[in-house]
Amino acid sequence: MKRRMTGLFVILKREINIIINDIDIRTIILLAPLFYSFFYAAIYFNKTERNVPITVIDMDKSTLSKKLIKNINSDEFLNVTGEASDYLEARDLIYREAVQAAVIIPKGFESSIKSYQGTSIKLLINSTRFLVSNDINKAVNEVVLNFNNEIKLKTLQQNGYNYNQALMISEPLNEEVKFLFNPSGTYGDFIIPGILVLILQQTLLMGISESVSKERELGTFMDLFIKAKHSVSAAIVGKSLFYFLLFESYALLFFTLHFNIFSINQKGSWLLIFFMTFLFLLPVICFGFFIASFIKKKLLALQIMALSSYPMFFLSGYSWPLKSMPWFLQVISQFIPFTPFSNAFIRITQMGAGLNEVIPEVAQLVILSLIGIITVYFRMKYVLTREPNCDLNIKLNS
Repeated sequence: MKRRMTGLFVILKREINIIINDIDIRTIILLAPLFYSFFYAAIYFNKTERNVPITVIDMDKSTLSKKLIKNINSDEFLNVTGEASDYLEARDLIYREAVQAAVIIPKGFESSIKSYQGTSIKLLINSTRFLVSNDINKAVNEVVLNFNNEIKLKTLQQNGYNYNQALMISEPLNEEVKFLFNPSGTYGDFIIPGILVLILQQTLLMGISESVSKERELGTFMDLFIKAKHSVSAAIVGKSLFYFLLFESYALLFFTLHFNIFSINQKGSWLLIFFMTFLFLLPVICFGFFIASFIKKKLLALQIMALSSYPMFFLSGYSWPLKSMPWFLQVISQFIPFTPFSNAFIRITQMGAGLNEVIPEVAQLVILSLIGIITVYFRMKYVLTREPNCDLNIKLNS
């Protein structure tokens, strides 16, 4: 045990020297996490759009139509930038993305309402930007609903009902919607935590894979093994320990400073968050170590891990429900550490979930860690048997 501990610390010191003298690895693990975490999160700093430009076609030019336009423009999400003369002009404005939607108020709008015949308005939306289009649709519907209730209330009062009676008749059934989590319903509160976790995973993968593939490129795996006092486990742990401690520190930074700067809710236990982060980093390191052990070029390892960012993010189920994916993609996603961790992380931080609520994710991360540790250990032993000038007896008995 003492021999292995000595070898572990020798390898740890050796790895720190490698990082200090390698600008590529140094940039990936020391600069990239900080830069990308602030840069990508800053994109969503405002979290939701405001004053989205829309136009109106007022064919009625009545008092009620002008009031409806005023109510639409008063919504914080919408900004009526002007009026279009007809449908073709409104469509052209949408095609040129000068506006994102057009509200069409028909001729006879006021007279139809006053004669109790009813009427309707049309809404043209640029649905290529689906997040914005959904918000426009929601905002216009809310304005029209409130406007409609206001008209019914006033009409009933004119027919002799008092205010309370008119209110009960016009709105016999009311819905009360309470947002338990992400109360403002913003995209930023949803996406920023996921981005921070993805940055942790991908920069760690790129850093550890560059270091391991560099060993293969330079043919120094045997030197690593000898300095680890002929202990495979000491070589693996010693080479990985600095990355683990560094990225656990990044997690502390991200989940405190970044959450405060970008006003992200944190309702869960800090102890549970860092316990989950511990379980998350282990399989990530093993995954990077294992994949890089097949690659003999540092640059190639970096390219492969960089290209894996988007597939891993989309396969995790964070942006699209896993149940809506083909079954074979659902299976693949379960081997990505980001999948269980992001699910548990969001529930802990945003919903205040405790350990009992994330037991399945804990179990999955533990299983992935055990698989990763065992796989990396035997992969390292196999690689060492292929190293030149290696004593076969040492390898088999290590």
